[in-house]
Amino acid sequence: MTIQVERAHGLEALGIVRSGRVHWNLGTAALYEEALRRSEGHLAAEGPLVCKTGQHTGRSPNDKFVVKEPTSEKHVHWGAVNRPIDEAKFDQLHKDMMAHLQDKELYVLDAWAGTDPAFRLPIRVVNEFAWHNLFARNMFLPENDPQKRTSHRPEFTVIDAPHFKSDPARHGTRSDVFIFVHFGRKLVLIGGTHYAGEIKKSIFTILNYTLPLQGVLSMHCSANIGAAGDTALFFGLSGTGKTTLSSDPERRLIGDDEHGWSDTGVFNFEGGCYAKVIKLSQEAEPQIYGTTRRFGTILENVAIDPDTRALNLDDASMTENPRGSMDTRPDFSTAAAAAGRSPADVLLDELKHDEVASQLDAISHLGALDFVYSSIVADHRQAIDKLEQLDLVTQDLLIEQSEQLEQFQWFVRAHLESSTGSLATAGAATEEQAARKATTG
Repeated sequence: MTIQVERAHGLEALGIVRSGRVHWNLGTAALYEEALRRSEGHLAAEGPLVCKTGQHTGRSPNDKFVVKEPTSEKHVHWGAVNRPIDEAKFDQLHKDMMAHLQDKELYVLDAWAGTDPAFRLPIRVVNEFAWHNLFARNMFLPENDPQKRTSHRPEFTVIDAPHFKSDPARHGTRSDVFIFVHFGRKLVLIGGTHYAGEIKKSIFTILNYTLPLQGVLSMHCSANIGAAGDTALFFGLSGTGKTTLSSDPERRLIGDDEHGWSDTGVFNFEGGCYAKVIKLSQEAEPQIYGTTRRFGTILENVAIDPDTRALNLDDASMTENPRGSMDTRPDFSTAAAAAGRSPADVLLDELKHDEVASQLDAISHLGALDFVYSSIVADHRQAIDKLEQLDLVTQDLLIEQSEQLEQFQWFVRAHLESSTGSLATAGAATEEQAARKATTG
């Protein structure tokens, strides 16, 4: 990268000046060497890199903020999940974070989010830890062509500095952990936590914002496809078995967690899998289990024998949420992009009775479901407010549940909103009214 290109499109353009050595687009083996050299983790007996995340063994949803700014304000569903922060606080935190990164060794990945060429997003991830950069390499789609990397222009960038902690009084945060998303500047700042999952979820947040504006539904689900092109989606909260259900040896895996649904089909946002591995067994989940025994996989908060370096996936002494980040493309028969018919196409093909009546029945059901979800989400928000001074751990759990409930409600509402954004069920006072209004407008 020339000096001119670096200044326009590299780290200097992000505010990172006078950094230490910068490692651009290292491969898996080189990142292993860096992580071990820096004592960031241990090499387990069968090849995976085992790392600890310290105090934070899961996401910190209560510490995530979205900058309220003119270009994106009207498109964000503000509330307990999308908490607003003003631009001045973002500017202050960004300035202090960039000062922290001076003289620091950094790792940079140029990659893509999304497997459908029509909708994939060029991204850049800048990390303070080598193992976090390997995590990003596993989870997204690295640009491996050196020639194409010279012209890679990221539309969004994630800067991840676990050792930098925010000051609530100075930066407007709740704690020393922060995830700041600025859609206008196309920048995400993460700090105060060693939990790598924040990187993955921040990219999902970006796609959850950008893709619906392009007519693509973003979904938190797993998906696979049969020999006849029939696509199946598996929705559920984290830890409810989406990965297990979609990992069918008789069907091709599209992905296990985050997807887009366009007019041409369903596509994965990621290139890897980030699976919960507690009590994982070869008998129950042979494909996922196999990835925990190979070079390139990262295992977070998994116990290993200090002498033999053998893994113990049954040990939950560090957390009930040990996870594995693995590049699943070599191991799964993965459908790389939008493939076959969409689930809606398959559903309509299978209808054996009056199509119009069936569609009306489905829309009525969605109308009633939206009413129920509105009530549940409202109750969650009230509980979140009440727990602010009582129990922050339980509050964090409710915030994460609320996020997933709201994402599923957005999926339901995609079928109930007009092209101008008006909701068919608006004003309904009961489930029955919502069902009727959904079909009559």
